[in-house]
Amino acid sequence: MKPIKFSIITPVYNRVDCIERCVECVRMQTYCDWEHIIVDDGSTDGTDLLLEKMSRGDSRLKYVRQSENGGPNSARNKALDIATGSYVLFCDSDDCLAKEALQNIIDVMTKFAGFSYYLFSVDDRLTYYESNPLLMRGQAVLSYSMWITGKVTGDFVHVVSRSLWDDTRFNEKYRIYEELTFLDLYKRSKEQFFCNEIIINRDRSRQDSVTNETSLYKKNSIQYSMEVQKKILEEHY
Repeated sequence: MKPIKFSIITPVYNRVDCIERCVECVRMQTYCDWEHIIVDDGSTDGTDLLLEKMSRGDSRLKYVRQSENGGPNSARNKALDIATGSYVLFCDSDDCLAKEALQNIIDVMTKFAGFSYYLFSVDDRLTYYESNPLLMRGQAVLSYSMWITGKVTGDFVHVVSRSLWDDTRFNEKYRIYEELTFLDLYKRSKEQFFCNEIIINRDRSRQDSVTNETSLYKKNSIQYSMEVQKKILEEHY
């Protein structure tokens, strides 16, 4: 297998209290061929100053600041534009990569080679993985039809070949939803390999955590849901 470089992408907005932990969890990885692209989406709480300081002296940490707040999907797209790794994964600003996460990903890729799309676990979703008939054995090959029929849903760590992103970007109209984009990637990759290996540990105790922000965008949620249903109907009926 050819050497693999990871592009780890983190959008951040006003997370001065937790972004340092996120960065250090990446720096402490035993697998060292990575770049950590952090796009500050116009923070006003000093996050920018902290990241400027942390990025000095470590060329693997690439810090980019957007002058205006465009939302996480805008920040993710900015990072994808400059990513140079062979595989891309996303780590929210209040997440922490598990110890030896990157090495564990490499081990899975080596053992189960030939996939352009890998899915791994987050620590707060284990009950779902272990109860889903398709995932409960800990390893599975998934297909596009499983996603659009609802046999597999929910949250995963996406480790995706950079080549799949060449013609794909997140829809910046939605501030938090990524599923439409991932549906396109599932279709293009044809198959995805799932491994129930915890790659990310989450801190969802704060009210403004990245995942908890979903409740703030109910109007977006309704419109988003309608577009997902429309996409499925157009393709299959």
